[in-house]
Amino acid sequence: MNTLLDKTLVPIAPGFYITLTVVTILVAYLSILALYRLFLSPIAAFPGPPLARLTYLTQWYYDWVKDGQYYLQIEELHKNYGPIVRAPSELHIRDPGFHSKLYVTGTVRKSDA
Repeated sequence: MNTLLDKTLVPIAPGFYITLTVVTILVAYLSILALYRLFLSPIAAFPGPPLARLTYLTQWYYDWVKDGQYYLQIEELHKNYGPIVRAPSELHIRDPGFHSKLYVTGTVRKSDA
């Protein structure tokens, strides 16, 4: 049953398609996550460095490699980007006045009533 097609095809390892599927799903997931964090997230409009908007690598670097100096990096980011700086899923706020504007959910705060 050796056909011409069987002779011309390069044999592929049995686990190749499983590996290819896993890698494709991982790349698709990371791409969708990056698009969400950059454009669709509720905090996407707030400024911040691109790498810090996508991943926690910046925070990890300053916390683990630079021995917990992330708070100093946040101060530098506030100088460059303003009173609110974003990470992938969090905001760092320097001015307390912005805190009540960002996190009030109703029209009247309990302290105002």
